[in-house]
Amino acid sequence: YTIGVATLTISGHVRDGGIGVQNANVSLSDGLNTSVMTDIDGFYRFLVPPNRNYTVTPTFPGKTFAPASRTFFEIQNNQTADFSVVRTI
Repeated sequence: YTIGVATLTISGHVRDGGIGVQNANVSLSDGLNTSVMTDIDGFYRFLVPPNRNYTVTPTFPGKTFAPASRTFFEIQNNQTADFSVVRTI
C-alpha cells in the first residue's frame, strides 16, 4: 500500500465592507513563497503539509488590510485566515 502525505488547508476570505475582494493576491510564505488570487467571493485556499510554519499575506493595489498578515506555527489542523480592508477617512 501507499502511505500518503497528509494535506491541510489554510483558507479564508478577503473582504471590503463585507463584500469579497476579487483578484486580491494572497501569498503564503512557507519557503516556497506561493501565491493565489481570490475568486469572485474573495475566497482563497492553500493546500499545505502539516507541522510547518506559514504566514499568509493579502495584497491589492491601493488597499490596506487588517490584519496585515497571519502566521500559523506547526499547524496540525485546517486553519482560517480572514482579512478586511482598512477604511481611512
